Amino acid sequence: MAKTATQSKKKSIVPAKTLAAFKKHLESERDRILELYNQNLKEGKRTTNQGAEDLVDHANQAYNRELMLSISTTEREQIKLIDQALDRIDDGSFGVCLYSGEPIGLPRLEAVPWARYTIDVQEKVEKGLIEEEPF
Repeated sequence: MAKTATQSKKKSIVPAKTLAAFKKHLESERDRILELYNQNLKEGKRTTNQGAEDLVDHANQAYNRELMLSISTTEREQIKLIDQALDRIDDGSFGVCLYSGEPIGLPRLEAVPWARYTIDVQEKVEKGLIEEEPF
């Protein structure tokens, strides 16, 4: 089993200027998601308060409410990942795989700046070969 980043304490090799750009991008993305989350939460609550005229309307409202609340759950998970990435920027471990301790490639970080794993490790996580780190 490979060492985790917390065991190996490897530091980021991402240049400071690039880290600052990632931090700004992550904060902007978090703000955007929070706004969407708040809108979805309001919409979910609004559909709960609307009276249904018949069974079909009631079913549609229930479906829409569940959809809005499930989207909100996904957005909350995304915010957690972004906050963790911001923490890694602050502690100097941004861009280091949480499982292997190896550097995460810059192209991967540019595509998914909250990435916690290298591409190889992520593929193994998705196949169930490696247990994913909890949020």
